[in-house]
Amino acid sequence: MCIRDRVKAAEEQAPVILHHAEDTSHTVAWNITHCEDDAPTFAMIVRIYDLAGSLVATLEPEQRAALGPGSIDWDDELPEEDGIYTYKIVANHQDMGPPMGPCEDHDKSGVLVTTLERFYYFAKDVQAGTLRGVDRYTLNRLAADTVTIRFFDPDLEEFEDSALEGQDNSAGTHWSGVYTLNGVDFDQNDEPVGPIYCVLYAEESAADAANNRDLEPKPALQKGSTDVGLRVIDLDLLEEEQFHGDYEAWEESIGTVAVRRHDDNEAPREPIILREAEGSTWSGNVVLTLTGGRVSVWDAEEGGNQITFNGQDNKFADTALPVTLWVQGDTPSDAMRDVALELAVDGDPAMSDIVRFTVLWVTVLSDHTGSMEMDNAGRDVYFACVDSYDLGYHLSVSPATAPEEAVNCRGSEFIGVVQPSDFEPDLFSGGLLLARDLLSGGAWSGTNGNGDDDWIPKSAGDDTSPWNYRDDDPQSGGSGGRIYDQDMPGSIAFYGTTGHVFRIRFNFRAFASFQGIRCSEYLPWFTRQSYRKTGPWDSGTGTCDDPYSLTDDTKDWPEDAWVPGVAQIKTQGAPDPQARRVTANTAQAMTVRDRWLPPWFDVTYEVIAAPPDDPAWTLLNDVAGDNVSGDGATALGWDLQQ
Repeated sequence: MCIRDRVKAAEEQAPVILHHAEDTSHTVAWNITHCEDDAPTFAMIVRIYDLAGSLVATLEPEQRAALGPGSIDWDDELPEEDGIYTYKIVANHQDMGPPMGPCEDHDKSGVLVTTLERFYYFAKDVQAGTLRGVDRYTLNRLAADTVTIRFFDPDLEEFEDSALEGQDNSAGTHWSGVYTLNGVDFDQNDEPVGPIYCVLYAEESAADAANNRDLEPKPALQKGSTDVGLRVIDLDLLEEEQFHGDYEAWEESIGTVAVRRHDDNEAPREPIILREAEGSTWSGNVVLTLTGGRVSVWDAEEGGNQITFNGQDNKFADTALPVTLWVQGDTPSDAMRDVALELAVDGDPAMSDIVRFTVLWVTVLSDHTGSMEMDNAGRDVYFACVDSYDLGYHLSVSPATAPEEAVNCRGSEFIGVVQPSDFEPDLFSGGLLLARDLLSGGAWSGTNGNGDDDWIPKSAGDDTSPWNYRDDDPQSGGSGGRIYDQDMPGSIAFYGTTGHVFRIRFNFRAFASFQGIRCSEYLPWFTRQSYRKTGPWDSGTGTCDDPYSLTDDTKDWPEDAWVPGVAQIKTQGAPDPQARRVTANTAQAMTVRDRWLPPWFDVTYEVIAAPPDDPAWTLLNDVAGDNVSGDGATALGWDLQQ
């Protein structure tokens, strides 16, 4: 088959036919190309459609068309009234044998189908001659990002500056942005004088265009409506009166989130408002329906009566509107927006409004051994702290963005499995994260038998990790619905002399939170750790010749003896010490991975060795079941004499 033959409307041919009652003829022009030099002639068919997509006329030239430009006149049995029409041009040489045929092409898409379902207005200014509203349209598949809606007055003149360009091009049903028409005439009843024409234009996506003979996108057959009507009902998520148009599209294309009410989390019910549209004088009943389950609808924010969808509880007279109902999340969603509440006029289901919900829930898991997950965006921060992706025992030092003392610690990772797995929190201004509370705990510090044993309690409260230690995006790194947190609880490493002991006992709970609402069960976990200072460490007075070095001319260290240990400097007058990972050392100088923050001249310092080789602190396993982190809780009644 020839892959480069094509038929297209001529460049000067308008995409639609603007027909006035007095017109006697309209010309439809085309241009045909073909890959063969000895090209065939083509049988031509031009079909004329109205804006609803109904066939109005079929035009067939008596003579076959040659390559290049051609045309045909639509001059027989023209409509008696004004109107806008569309066309489809078909060229074929199916009646010819190889190598000339069979072959056929047409100027409109064979796969992209559009429908303009509703042409609404919700606000009018009779004195100013202004009409504002929205359209509801459907695309059967992804289109190019050039979806446009144009508006024409009764004289078939396009309203100035009225076109809505760049509308939602994804497959499905959409609300348009808000249109504004200026120069509208109104009758004695203050209704707009019609017909007012609304026409939807769409073009194939690049993927569909790749299947065309010339690899270029084709337009869909244009569709439209003149049935502009007052929007008589609204189903909104909030009560603010200004929420029309763009917000209507948002209610359906994005929707809102209901956190599952479970495990005594007191997740709030989300309000919906049933009401007549602004300016409506309609009377009758409206019916609320639920698709997708997963939620229950109530007549109160708390307590109250559950609405049943039995044709009676869910039917409301216009005289009772507005009505506020409350949506409670009961079962996690399988996909975004898989719950729909639709308010429709009783007897006219097409006259409706929809809001969509996603019911959110997270299952929190933990990992205290093994390695950090590859799709955890916070794993590199973990590596910067402990110089490893492995969980468990480490000498930790925070990266340069948050200088702190070094810590003997145990690393743990927490995974939030999000339902639905395609959830995108940024669509709702973010706010999804794994949080943590410290429930109880503290440390014992001292040397056994010397009488200086000391219990240091730690206050319970919020212990949530900083943002850069977490991964709050369920889709980052191809996660497909997982968020992450990490924690490295432990005891300070630059402390005490040889033989000093630190013991820590902490109880935590991890949980997921969405905009301050708990959206998971609690996961209790603990850590038990004991360390004794036994290995290499050193101290002195030194200088930093540059932001990445530390020099002490009095030392004679073995080469790389402190790698991958930690050095800590203290500058007179500086409020806090700075700890940095050592990456190399000579006899009298060492290099650190992250730069010192000023001031870093004439410092006192300490340096300690790190695991796994001869660390300054060693695990003290004199108590059964020590030096472990795990799920559950631990007792706090441990002291240095055990």
